[in-house]
Amino acid sequence: MSKFCTNCGRTLEEGEVCECQKERLSESKEDPGFGASLSSSFASFDGGFRGWMNNMLGLHESDLNDNTDCFEQGKKIVPDIVAPAKEEIPIKQYHLVNFRSRLKGLWAEGRLQITNQRVIFRASGRSLIGRTTTQSEYDIHELAGFKISQGVRFSFKEFICLLILLAPLIQILFGALFGMMAYSADSSTSVKLTVSILGIVCLIPFFVVKKHMFMKSICCMMAVGMTLGGAIGAMATRYSFHPGRAWPLLIIALIAFILMVVSLVFYALKPSTSIMIVAKAGTGEAASVYSEQHFTLEYANEVIPTAETAQATKEVWAIISDIQKFGDWAIEKWKAE
Repeated sequence: MSKFCTNCGRTLEEGEVCECQKERLSESKEDPGFGASLSSSFASFDGGFRGWMNNMLGLHESDLNDNTDCFEQGKKIVPDIVAPAKEEIPIKQYHLVNFRSRLKGLWAEGRLQITNQRVIFRASGRSLIGRTTTQSEYDIHELAGFKISQGVRFSFKEFICLLILLAPLIQILFGALFGMMAYSADSSTSVKLTVSILGIVCLIPFFVVKKHMFMKSICCMMAVGMTLGGAIGAMATRYSFHPGRAWPLLIIALIAFILMVVSLVFYALKPSTSIMIVAKAGTGEAASVYSEQHFTLEYANEVIPTAETAQATKEVWAIISDIQKFGDWAIEKWKAE
């Protein structure tokens, strides 16, 4: 009967030691020398002192905030992060979803790993104050099904925040600037022509650039501000009030406002993913992820699919089912693929 390495899952002959285990043994036997030991001691002291200061000041920023450690990129859940059980063989791992919360400055990467003994879901990332991690796992023989859905949702919160907070700020800024220019200019015709050209230029990205809806909406906000401010400045000159002078600018401002709202609507359309690995009756859910819910980590309101989500949809339950029914044969089949 074939044996497998508990670290990398490679098929081994009777009595054979895997190459990855040999490398670990050789690394552990290397003598770091006096200089390396001294440097390690200083680094340990420095890290401990900074950690103490962070705790005292309430700054819980992790010392391991590079991509490799925070997001656990390039690592297998078992055995790199979670200790393997006896004779546990890692079979396949997927970068299943990403979690995002702009308000909390959070980004986390969720991965699903299947071994011959359990299914593990782990999400790790960082927020404004440090690392965030959640993990759930279940015995593979207690699982009964797998559900996943991908679609689009409308983020009403983002739409309202941009429309009420950001848009007026940009429009007031550009409106005040171009309104003062139009009000103080000697020739209202030249100002109207200049502002009209700039407003039209700001609207060009809406028709030329693909995607990038946030950038398009910002350009439209600028166009609304400068044309509306220019129109008000042109009407209220230093000498008299002439409403008829501003109608070309008002038309451009109206078009820019409509395009701005359209851009914000498209920007608020977000990809969403819902995943559930269902356990047998009476034992609950093994793992579940829902868009616009807090999940077990209570941190993210966006669950975003990745490039591996579609592949996981095709394979996850097939792997689980094969392991439940055929044991080691399933390991050889899916490891080879």
